[in-house]
Amino acid sequence: MAVTLEQLTHENFRDAQRIDRDDIPEAWVDTAAALLETTDYGAAHHLLGHTYLARMDGVPVGLILIGEALAWDTDPEEMRGKPFYRVLGFVVDRQYRGRGIGGEILENAVRQVYREFGKRSLALGVHRDNARAGAFYKRHGFYSTGVYEGSDEYYLRILKEDGGIKMKSILIADTTREEREQIVAESIGNIEGLCDGCSPGLADMYQAYIDGRKELRDINMEFNARYTRCMAGAEKSECDFANS
Repeated sequence: MAVTLEQLTHENFRDAQRIDRDDIPEAWVDTAAALLETTDYGAAHHLLGHTYLARMDGVPVGLILIGEALAWDTDPEEMRGKPFYRVLGFVVDRQYRGRGIGGEILENAVRQVYREFGKRSLALGVHRDNARAGAFYKRHGFYSTGVYEGSDEYYLRILKEDGGIKMKSILIADTTREEREQIVAESIGNIEGLCDGCSPGLADMYQAYIDGRKELRDINMEFNARYTRCMAGAEKSECDFANS
């Protein structure tokens, strides 16, 4: 069943109220009524962005508001003088969590906003007690800044000039598998052109990082140690990087 998005309006507001989020405090995520009020403010002031009601098979399963980021005094340095969108509210019905639906809603909503209004980096706040939300956003390319607005910590997802996501950290805990694949691809570049027969070994060498089993720095340190031993005259079998 695919997730569909429609703009939140006064006509479908009653459906939005059916979303079961009783386990999520209002201090963490605004209510549907508050999100509609913010949506009306944005429309009245011609701000970019939309609030989307997500459905599966016609059933309302989530709400997300992505809007133009007006400057706040608490904004971190990375946001100063730069165009951003804010995710001002995002909630998924608790019966639909843990199934990848939240990620689908988030990325589909971002794509729709990008198509209509253009690409910008994203900012949002995660309550200091909402560790699950922080982990979710990190899986989707955001990083925690250590900067707070009240009890909410700023999380940012920065776009690179080519439209890709700029990641602040390459640690396994801060990246998704897809991001680690991108990091490895960009690090080794066109492996085929490096040397005859060495591409399989180099590609395999970083598989543990992609799989989330070993940090990139540890793999590189092990490789450098082996390379040093080879230069000092180690056995050929230890220096066969193509088959490592």
